[in-house]
Amino acid sequence: MGMEHADYSRWCNLQACARIETYIKTIQYCKDSEAFTPEFLSDLLVSLYDCVECIRANYYYEESSNIRQSETQAVLNMAVMMPEYRKAGEWLEEALTDTEMLLGGLLEEDGVLVEKDVHYHIGVLSKFYDAYQIVAANNKQNLLPADYFERLKKGVLFVRDVMYPDYSMEDFNDTRSSSWTQNVLRKNFGMSAEMCPDDQTLQWF
Repeated sequence: MGMEHADYSRWCNLQACARIETYIKTIQYCKDSEAFTPEFLSDLLVSLYDCVECIRANYYYEESSNIRQSETQAVLNMAVMMPEYRKAGEWLEEALTDTEMLLGGLLEEDGVLVEKDVHYHIGVLSKFYDAYQIVAANNKQNLLPADYFERLKKGVLFVRDVMYPDYSMEDFNDTRSSSWTQNVLRKNFGMSAEMCPDDQTLQWF
């Protein structure tokens, strides 16, 4: 099939996800600017609302997809960070339900990503960790499943087990191991060590 016939619609929601992630962060840097007028803020808030509703109206069709996880993360971010919206409670309930669904749908019983790809595996774990960070920073961590970290632990240990002692790994499937440098992996192991404080090998890495 030629590129002119490729269906890119399945990735379109990622643009809305990226806008939400970017706008929420940049508001803090720009809010004291003279150009940050009430009119501009109004337009921005409407745009953010539209992004969330666009995502919700067009969720990715596969419920065990990292694309669906990105969509759910964006909705969760908006629900937690912008509780002033009238639909924030609805967004939060939906995002939390989807987060639990994705936890079971993306990771096999042994903790390995269903796509069998270390690159995406690490990214998926990172997003689950980010979801925890967002809710914990806003005193809502009790809304996550009680066994949230325990369910992620197998996935964390899988990364440890497929990595060589020099922090290198095979290009299994679409892993693109060159992007997972020692510095990047060590940063991720810092996240993993927080999730699994009793695992001495993760603390060492």
